[in-house]
This record gives sequence, C-alpha cells and structure tokens, in this order.
Amino acid sequence: MRYLTRLALVLAIGSACVPVSKSQDTAKNKGGAISGRVTGANKAVAGVAVTVSMSGDAFSGIGLTLKIVTDDEGRFRISNLPAGTYYVWPFVPAFVVAEATGVYPQGKSVVVEDGETAEDINFNLDRGAVITGKIADSAGRPVIDERIRILPVDPNLRRLVSSVYPSINDIRTDDRGIYRVFGLPAGKYKLAIGDKYGAFTSTRGRRFYPQTFYPDVTEEAKAKIIEVGDGGEATNVDITVARSMTGFSASGRFIDAENDQPVANINFGLTIIVDGRPSGFMGGNGASASNGAFRIDNLPPGRYAVSILPGSGTGYYGESPAFDIGDSDVTDLEAKIHQKSRARGWK
Repeated sequence: MRYLTRLALVLAIGSACVPVSKSQDTAKNKGGAISGRVTGANKAVAGVAVTVSMSGDAFSGIGLTLKIVTDDEGRFRISNLPAGTYYVWPFVPAFVVAEATGVYPQGKSVVVEDGETAEDINFNLDRGAVITGKIADSAGRPVIDERIRILPVDPNLRRLVSSVYPSINDIRTDDRGIYRVFGLPAGKYKLAIGDKYGAFTSTRGRRFYPQTFYPDVTEEAKAKIIEVGDGGEATNVDITVARSMTGFSASGRFIDAENDQPVANINFGLTIIVDGRPSGFMGGNGASASNGAFRIDNLPPGRYAVSILPGSGTGYYGESPAFDIGDSDVTDLEAKIHQKSRARGWK
C-alpha cells in the first residue's frame, strides 16, 4: 500500500514538470517540432500553406525550407526539425496576415530545441483590400497587358506590401484594360501606369506609355490618394493615358579624345538620367561602326547619355554629353572617350 502511494506521488510530481509552451516530442528524442494554428474571423482556416525555413536560409533564399498545409481545424505541425532558429509564415492570396511587420525575412522567429515542440505559433488572417479599375487610351481603347504600379504612400506600408505581396510589381491589365489588385493591407496608395524608365522597354520594341497617375495626371505630386480599409474595395479607379508614344533616335560618333579619330567596335549602352543623376543603364545596343558611328532608336522623351558598356574590353572609358529627347531626333553627338592606358600615364 505504501509502495502504491509513493508511486502515485512520483507520477504527480513528474507530470507537473512538463512546460506549457514547449512540450516534449515523445515520438523521437532527437529533433524538435513546431505547431500552431491559422484562423480568420475567429474561425479555423483549412488548406493554408505554412512555410518553415531556417533563419539563415530565409535570408539567402536557399537551403532548408519546408511547407505544410493546415488541417480542417486550421492546425499545422512540422516534426523532426534540427535544433535551431526558424521563421514560420503562412501565405494566403487575398488575405493579409495580422502579424505581418514588413521586416524581411517575414514570419515569426521560433527557436527549436531537440526533443521539444514549440507550440502555439498561431496566425490570424484578415481579408485584404482591393483596388480595381480600367485603363484606356485617349481614343477610348483598352490598354492591354500593361503593368500597373501600386505605390503605398507611407514608407512602412511600402515595406509591408513588398514583403507580403510578392507579385506587387507584376500586376497587369487584361484584354479589356481592367486590372484588379487584391490582398492589400489597409492604407493609403497611389496608382500609376507607365514608367519614367520607359527606355528600358521602348528600345526593345514594346510600346511606351507616358507615366500617368490616377486620376489622369503626369506628376506624382498631383496624384489622388486612394484609401482602403481592412477588406475594403476601391472601384472605378480608372486612368486615361495618352496614346502610346513613338520614340526618337539618338546618333553620333565615338571619338578618341587624344587624336580626334573615330573609334570603331565600341560596345555601348544607354545611361538614363533622372533628376540630374544616373538612374539606370541599359546595355545591348550594339557596337560602333568603322567610322565610329552609333545610333539608338525608339527613345521616349527623357535625358540620356551614350556610354561605353562596362567590361567590354575595349580599353576605353567615357560617355557622350547628356542630351535630351523631346519631340525630335538628336544627331551629331560626339562621345569623346579615353584609353585607360593613357589615363594611367597621366597620374
């Protein structure tokens, strides 16, 4: 009788030592586990893909990354994890995770220890907001397969949107010119079509539309702010753009700055200048002819310079003076370039 009493006391003390937030993984003594639940409006959300990645892999995008789908009760569990720090994150199109912070890598940081389960790694989903409308040109024709730019006004919102909405930079109009952006966090946004770096696409044969903000203005400062709440929908956010623009050409010659002779076979590209500073470089425009001549076609209005392609092995460096494309071609540019060996001799 005394033996049974002592045994019951030992079992009672042992059971009281099990932690609440981390339980022992009885299936295996090696490795740990992560478990939790995904809910929305206080209800379980089934079929949600939950990603678990080790902290270093979350930054690099490679390495150990595991996925599991929530069950009918919204629960998930991943076992046999090596001890370490992990990031846990659910992704559901059209919904926003309430715990989102905008800090990359996204997710809850969870420490896993051998033989234990990190429990109650829970997430709550809120239905995301929607912005939708139609894009047409000045003749009323739909603008098809053009990228829409969603511009969060607040910098913190901008970071949050880019982290939880991977496809934010590839929203396009359909065959009716209609676009629909869904799954947005509540906040204030601006919307635009076209790009101030239009040369990147126009010189490669795509049509170019001038950058236009809602409602039909070309200056961002005059753009109207679109505010959406949790699960809200802003409709009829329409933009009318000028018809696609015909680009112009820039031509000239590469000249050796020392002897004023033309330089052939110079691989060149285009430097795009915005607000007085280089804001992009586009290579692949070809090489200069035997007389040093170059030409770039289909340039939209803007400010540019023709530059030697970095790493082209020509032994030269330099670029043309900056020039402006307005409503006509630019000709007779002279890009006076220098040989690198001579530059070293001047030091």
